[in-house]
Amino acid sequence: MINTKQNTLEHWLDMKLESSNVVSPKCKLRNRLDAWFIDKGFTPMHRAYGKYYSEYYNETTRKALYVNEIDYFDDSLSDTNSWVLVSGEYEESYLMPYNALYDFGVMWKHREKHYTDADNSTKHQLIDTLRLLIQFGIAYEL
Repeated sequence: MINTKQNTLEHWLDMKLESSNVVSPKCKLRNRLDAWFIDKGFTPMHRAYGKYYSEYYNETTRKALYVNEIDYFDDSLSDTNSWVLVSGEYEESYLMPYNALYDFGVMWKHREKHYTDADNSTKHQLIDTLRLLIQFGIAYEL
């Protein structure tokens, strides 16, 4: 191929990225989540086949946090480093430690103390507990 100004122009016009306002809500949510943790001093550790929605690591405190998106109580996430993301019920998404969600759910009797997962937990119970966490400032709006 002869390299000319016309060929160069055609090539780079074909390579031009089109601007699009169509961005997936999941991508926007992930970006807001990353920005929130970066602001707190954490580094996103996205793994191609990780078992968590997101992972974050703080180099100075040597603390790792794991974030999962949930629609119901899931006690398999009980861990001091486990955070959860609740979205879909509100326009906003909320982030909180899972253990806080568990404690408030039990103390305000929105759920039982026994092991809870999708089979014995509802979205309504989760949302009622989320409202308490929002009221007390423990759930963070993204």
